[in-house]
Amino acid sequence: MFLCGGILSLAGLAATCFADPAPAFDLGPDEPAFAMGGNVARITQTGSSQSAVIDQDGRSNAAFVTQAGGSNVASIFQAGVQNAMLVNQTGYGNQTSSSQRGNGNSASTQQSGNGNASSIAQNGSGNSAAIQQAGNGNSAQVIQSGSRNSIAIQQTGNGGTATVVQH
Repeated sequence: MFLCGGILSLAGLAATCFADPAPAFDLGPDEPAFAMGGNVARITQTGSSQSAVIDQDGRSNAAFVTQAGGSNVASIFQAGVQNAMLVNQTGYGNQTSSSQRGNGNSASTQQSGNGNASSIAQNGSGNSAAIQQAGNGNSAQVIQSGSRNSIAIQQTGNGGTATVVQH
């Protein structure tokens, strides 16, 4: 499954319905960390002054950050079982912060341009969120609690603001 209308699985983490898909990552059942019930985290950075932090507690969680350009900041926290998070940042001065607590949650953030900011906070099980920002100075925030909530935000242009809260 893929994040398109709200669903992202570990096997489909690399594909989205947005333009400029993320690089492919093999997260199938043969991934060594998953075979042992462990977590997977990967950070790929090109450019200058990039910052990324991944903190995972639980098992079978996956998090990937790809940054290109300069001065981009990404922070990921996941606690629980089988949560998945993907962040792609291209440009300068983009910031994203994502937190997931519970089981089977998924989130994707794609930022291209400069000075975009986003945050995702999910608590519960089976929630999914996607934010895509293309342009400059956009801001998006998602807060979800409970189970099986889904949201996708797409911002194109400059200076857009979006906030979604679901319980």
